[in-house]
Amino acid sequence: MPVDAEKVTYPKAGFWSKFVELNVKMWVTNKGLSADHPFGSRPMSWPLLSRGLGFWNGNHVPKTEQEHKRKKELEARQHIADPNYKPSERTAEEKEEEQRLRKLYESKFKSAQIYLLGNPVVWYASTISVALFIFFTLWNRLAEKRGTPITALQQLYKGQSTAGFLFMAWVFHWVPFFAMQRQLFLHHYLPALYFAVLLFAVQVNHWFHAKRVPVKAQWAVCAIVFTLTALLFVMYAPITFGLKMTKSFCRRIKLNPRWDFDCDSLSEAL
Repeated sequence: MPVDAEKVTYPKAGFWSKFVELNVKMWVTNKGLSADHPFGSRPMSWPLLSRGLGFWNGNHVPKTEQEHKRKKELEARQHIADPNYKPSERTAEEKEEEQRLRKLYESKFKSAQIYLLGNPVVWYASTISVALFIFFTLWNRLAEKRGTPITALQQLYKGQSTAGFLFMAWVFHWVPFFAMQRQLFLHHYLPALYFAVLLFAVQVNHWFHAKRVPVKAQWAVCAIVFTLTALLFVMYAPITFGLKMTKSFCRRIKLNPRWDFDCDSLSEAL
């Protein structure tokens, strides 16, 4: 008569043990992604929108990727043990397929590319709001130490639990990336950007009440911010949705020289 196998039991994990284990696993996994990437960026550049991320190019390889490829090929050649090493030649079928795809791209996707870049109005407004929150918080601390009266505008940064919560949420979603040596990109800042945008809205609302701004003036300020945001959205729609654009238009919208979406390979006319 067969003997019942001995049952193996495990202690039931609680919420916090699962929470810690999950975050440790995510940290270890992300830490191992150390490969270099042509569009990688570091956390310090994200609040200033110093660099975007190239997703797709219609019929050309952007200069950023070309330079990165040449750099990696040079490093590879320097570490090759066999000086007679040569890459294998492509077959005639592979060359024919490459030509077919090239013609297809040139006919359908000429002068188009997709590049991740945030709306400058939203991005810089949120960064400025974070900077102002830090400045006035420190100013209030100094004023308390010196016994200096705090103005109504400065008062909104004292004891504001909502603004403080949003600021700390921004910190906790941005600062940990400094400890990561893995490849990082601009989109890693999006969770922190969410809280920075909310912080901007909260501060503007408090400013309206602290200065007793008339309702019509409040609507005017909101309309100006909305209009600027919409205009910038339309301006950068070609690189957001992969629409066709000319070389001159591409250069006009490149307000920051560090934005490395490729304009030189585009056509002068569509």
